[in-house]
Amino acid sequence: MATNPIGNHKHYANRERPIRRVLIAIVVVAIASLSTDVLAQVGSSPLLARNLSDENTVSTNQLLTPSKALQAAQRARNHLIAGRIDQAQKEITHSLDISPRCALALNIQGAIHLETRQFENAGEDFHEAIQSDSELGSAYLGLGMSLIAQDRLGEALEPLDHATHLLPGSWLIYFEAALTHLGLGDTETALKQISYAERFTEMNPERKSGTAYMRGIAYIDLRDYDRAKKHLEDAVAFDPNGFYATLAQRKLEDLRPIRMTLNSSGPD
Repeated sequence: MATNPIGNHKHYANRERPIRRVLIAIVVVAIASLSTDVLAQVGSSPLLARNLSDENTVSTNQLLTPSKALQAAQRARNHLIAGRIDQAQKEITHSLDISPRCALALNIQGAIHLETRQFENAGEDFHEAIQSDSELGSAYLGLGMSLIAQDRLGEALEPLDHATHLLPGSWLIYFEAALTHLGLGDTETALKQISYAERFTEMNPERKSGTAYMRGIAYIDLRDYDRAKKHLEDAVAFDPNGFYATLAQRKLEDLRPIRMTLNSSGPD
């Protein structure tokens, strides 16, 4: 009888660390991009009415933050996107010196710590950002990612759930949630999260490939190897030269002997 290739969540987490590295990079860019949208709103419409379900609006914390602190946070964001980590850190330190409770600056500091793999520090930054502005959805996203990176999967579910309410159209949040539930051994819930993620893949080949790959992994966990093979092949087809396609090809190679064994042991 073939054994399940995914064991307990710690073993699974170790096998899937390449996904986490990619997710961390995506989360860093997402946080920086969302921060840019908010900073633009602060600069152009300081009296904009607040909609608590929309990240691209202005909170009280942002309105009370000195403009020099926001400008430094903007420069830090630009450096972070460009990969200039030292310059980003210099600017965000300056921003927080001016306004230690600036949620956007704390959020970007968390993203920097994610990028430099200081996950515990990142978690503290995102927690402080949430305390300063409880409606900053990307801070919950970052907190969830920092906990996932520390293998604190169960603890990651609560901030990810908050993030889905504040950023309901985010593919990344549902993808992270699916990864977390898979790591915890809750495959059925993971499949539900994958279905939510699929609604927001749009025409993005990386998202479509990543979602198909995650669905393939879920079906491996359920020992439905034929379905797993189909979705892993889709992951390759959606983005042939992408990261998830490479992972899917490796999984397909792992599946080949398992399926051959099952087929050979079937009825004559």
